[in-house]
Amino acid sequence: MVALCAFRKRWVLALAVLVTFSGISLLAACQIKAKYESEASLFVRLGRESAGLDPTATTSEITPIYETREQELNSALEVMQSRKLLEAVIGVIGEDVVLKPELFSFEAWQASLQQTSWPELNPDTIHRSNKRRELAVEAVYKAVTLEVQRSSSVIGVTSVAATPDLAQAITKTLLEAVRAEQVRLNQTSGLKFFQEQVATLQEKLDDARHRMTVRKNELGVMSIAGERARLEDVLTTLEKELNASIPMLAGARAAAEVMSREVDSLPDRTLPHDATDTLKKTLHTLQLKRGTLLTKFTPQHVRVRDLDTEIELVAQQLADPENRNAANPTLRELEVALATERSRVAETEARIEQLQLERSELLKRLTKLNDAEADMLALADREVELKAALTKATGSLEQARILDELSKEQISNIRVVQPPTFNPTSISPSRSMAALAGIIIAIIAAFILPAIVEFAAWYLRIVKSGSSQLSGQRA
Repeated sequence: MVALCAFRKRWVLALAVLVTFSGISLLAACQIKAKYESEASLFVRLGRESAGLDPTATTSEITPIYETREQELNSALEVMQSRKLLEAVIGVIGEDVVLKPELFSFEAWQASLQQTSWPELNPDTIHRSNKRRELAVEAVYKAVTLEVQRSSSVIGVTSVAATPDLAQAITKTLLEAVRAEQVRLNQTSGLKFFQEQVATLQEKLDDARHRMTVRKNELGVMSIAGERARLEDVLTTLEKELNASIPMLAGARAAAEVMSREVDSLPDRTLPHDATDTLKKTLHTLQLKRGTLLTKFTPQHVRVRDLDTEIELVAQQLADPENRNAANPTLRELEVALATERSRVAETEARIEQLQLERSELLKRLTKLNDAEADMLALADREVELKAALTKATGSLEQARILDELSKEQISNIRVVQPPTFNPTSISPSRSMAALAGIIIAIIAAFILPAIVEFAAWYLRIVKSGSSQLSGQRA
């Protein structure tokens, strides 16, 4: 009732408000442009891009992966919002079409999309921009909305444009660019390097094996350990024999020295019969000794031959009348024993010299065998290292080859869940509905605003009247 009275009293103000608000609403409704959107969904699955390493990475045996799925999805969002992809979309659709949607042609866009070579979009190339290009980039950036739900691996893509065809074209082009960029980012260009690396390591491994074979052939043994054991056994036997011969030589030399002094002290002559008997006895003794030696040695043995010489000497002395009648038998016996002992000394010295030569030769062979074993151990270690390096390089080569094939086939871990939709219904509010809403608001304002003005005027009158009465009372 109060609003109606205020409206009647201030109908001019109400009419002005109604006309003003209605005009503004109609003008705003006329400025509304139709907007269309196209939606798509991408699924970022767990693949080689997230669970694998680049073949060129040098790592230990255990390499933890610290990147979470949330980080991976955020990285994918950053890639999709990069300027490179926005310019790629503009390059396919056309700069003029982005700024003037009415120029869009579905056939021209399809042809441009089919002719686009995504691998040729080199990010290292420096592009010069201009104001028109920047406006187009900003328009595409504002038109595309990306979002990913919490605890989800699906990325939602929404494009808004003046026509449904253009919205769908922007979404479709962006998806193609994203898939191509994902392949490029996870591409490894080291295939040729790993091929050369494997060939080099294989050549080095073959060379190490060849050197090992040559070293074994130079030694001429089946087993180094077996040959060393045999040489050590022979050396032990020689050492024992040499240790036994050295005291024997010392004893023989001492005995020969004593006999030599005795021979020098005895007279040269004795009684005839005694000399004959002594020579006969000595000859008999030597003959018995020769028979004993023949049971052990051959007639060509050095001891048998020395004894034959002694027997022949005694026989000659016995046949000589002068010796038979005048020789001192004790002297002759000592001389024979001295000759025998000196023969033993010479024999022992020769044996010791031969043993020392054989021992020296065995030590040389053992030294050579040890040196060869050290070389072969080094070659064996080198072969093990080369095998490990070759195995690792071969694995990296296989990974690089697989990645190269995947890049050629444009295979990545991004899959399209929902293809770009075509929605002919505008998402913008209707002009008539906006105008009607504006008129309704204008009518409401035309009733309310006069009431507010009337209430304000009444309040001011009350306040002014109260102030006058208070001033009169004070006076």
